Amino acid sequence: MKNKVMLAICGLLLGSIGLVYSQENPPVPQPTYTMDEPATPKTPWTDRLFTGGGVGLQFGSYTYIGAFPILGYRITPKFSAGIGGTYIYLQDKSSNFSTSLYGGKVFAEYDVYRGIAPHVEYEILNREIFDYSLAKRRRINVNSLLVGVSYTQQIGDNAGIYIMLLYNLLEDVYSPYENPVLRIGFNIGL
Repeated sequence: MKNKVMLAICGLLLGSIGLVYSQENPPVPQPTYTMDEPATPKTPWTDRLFTGGGVGLQFGSYTYIGAFPILGYRITPKFSAGIGGTYIYLQDKSSNFSTSLYGGKVFAEYDVYRGIAPHVEYEILNREIFDYSLAKRRRINVNSLLVGVSYTQQIGDNAGIYIMLLYNLLEDVYSPYENPVLRIGFNIGL
């Protein structure tokens, strides 16, 4: 009799398992997406590129000619970063001295409010100096860490004029910059 009761209980349990599984909700159909209709439009990476820079000119007994091209990328609509080059020609006719400075930089800025952006850049310039211990000219690298604020005024969809007020945190006797550093230039989207 015990075996018949155990067999009946096992039969009921096995039969109820099928009832439990039949209580599951039917699967919810998943929406289908087509490859030609993206869920969110994306800006092509080439539309995020911009170029620009500035030039500097001064003539007379002291001549200064500078070119400062940049190439940047808008990582987000407010955050951009990039690279740039620097070339400066200096001539001081009173001391009969002329030299060229050249180098590169990396920069980043974040638009906080309508074109106002904190700006940071690291620059390495190679320049010529007169080494009194060797009694001759030699070239050295000069590092600059410039931080400050910029303001960009858009002129059209893909262009802007900027003004920057920067401070060189690595002020060096051989640095071509005197604090504060004021820059005016332009940017053009590609």
